[in-house]
Amino acid sequence: MFFHRLNSINDLKAIDFGQSVPLHSLLLLHWFAHAINIDTNGVISLMFDPNCEDYGSHYYNNYEKLLPHRNYYYTLGNINQATSNTLHLPGYVIYPQAKYNGRNRDRIIIEATHHWLFPTGYNIHRVYITQHFLNTMAGEYDADHTYEITPNLLRQIRGFSTASLLVTEVQNRSRFHGLQSASYTSTNSYGNYSANRQNNWDCDCLTTCAAGFFCLIIVCAVLFFILVNSPQFKSRNMY
Repeated sequence: MFFHRLNSINDLKAIDFGQSVPLHSLLLLHWFAHAINIDTNGVISLMFDPNCEDYGSHYYNNYEKLLPHRNYYYTLGNINQATSNTLHLPGYVIYPQAKYNGRNRDRIIIEATHHWLFPTGYNIHRVYITQHFLNTMAGEYDADHTYEITPNLLRQIRGFSTASLLVTEVQNRSRFHGLQSASYTSTNSYGNYSANRQNNWDCDCLTTCAAGFFCLIIVCAVLFFILVNSPQFKSRNMY
């Protein structure tokens, strides 16, 4: 399956928001960009458990084979899913102005694995925006309007203090000079990772290994301290 990879605000301007794609998707993207952590290597971290249905999230089994069969996928942004026991999306996403109403069709899908250092943390490897087909009861997603979102674009979105400013900028097509000037590219989700994504994976692995080594040193130091201060050790040294 081929998806367009959106890497900049100019790439967002190439999407027909408000027509073929719900304008509400931009509100959801704005919330998501501010809800995650992105390190200098482009590694994205999610600091809540999507299995707990926070922010309208749940496990996505990819039964229609929209995405490649790699890791676990989760969807976020179901505004009708909130309960008293879950974290809620902000008001501007749940109760948008009429012109932003997307009929609860738009979603964010993340490919994520559990972060071993944080009980509720997840490493996000890929981010997509998509939408349910209109007037369907099956709940399937529209592959023709599914887009991969890069860490670079998420960083740019974080620069907008409000979602309305982001929408205004995206709709200002006078600054957009067509697809040739943007980094709007097709990507094969079943192919190999790009070199940049592979570097991010490598950096993530190095960070994880370094953290594990640091933890091991701390544990050894604590055990050594306990040993040298134990009565048995002191009594042996007396003789």
